[in-house]
Amino acid sequence: MVVLVTTIFADRALVQEPLRVLCKWDAPSSGSPAVLYYLHVKDVDGGLDTTYVVPAKAGEQQEFYFTHGQYLRRYVARVRGVDVDGDEGAWSDWSTIYSFEAPDPAY
Repeated sequence: MVVLVTTIFADRALVQEPLRVLCKWDAPSSGSPAVLYYLHVKDVDGGLDTTYVVPAKAGEQQEFYFTHGQYLRRYVARVRGVDVDGDEGAWSDWSTIYSFEAPDPAY
């Protein structure tokens, strides 16, 4: 498996409750193709720390929405691929920090 690079961001049109956060990454370009990915998302200030199992999609671009985002929280993500034999690739580097800048509608 090739080390994967993860990006994380939210589409302003999708800012709502619960907040949907889009994580994107590229499928490996060499080695065994991934049949699924582990996507690890965490709040850098504590709180959310979850690993999602994401089936691989056809094509190079892979993406997944997680819906546990909260206003004024900061998130990072990383990903690793798993091939048909169950062999796991290395974790990608952590993404840059993403923070929701929109104010909480409760205020």
